[in-house]
Amino acid sequence: MQLDHLRTHPSIAAKLASNEVSLHGWFFDIETGSVLVYDGAASRFTDIEDGQPLPVAVSGRGVAQVVPSLNAIAAE
Repeated sequence: MQLDHLRTHPSIAAKLASNEVSLHGWFFDIETGSVLVYDGAASRFTDIEDGQPLPVAVSGRGVAQVVPSLNAIAAE
C-alpha cells in the first residue's frame, strides 16, 4: 500500500515515467532480524537469496525488474 501511495507523488511518478528510478519494498522484522524484499512481479515479500538478483517492487518499466545482488551492491 505504501509503494502504491509513493507512486502517486508527482516527483516519483515523473522519475518512474522517465525510467530514472525503481522502487524497492523491504520488511525488517526487529524481533528476528530477518529482512524480506518485495517482489512486484510476484506481488509478495520473499527471502533475500544470497548471490541472486534482488527483485524490484516497481520500476520505470512497470513491475518485475531485477537489480544486482546484495553482495554486488556491497562491493561497489
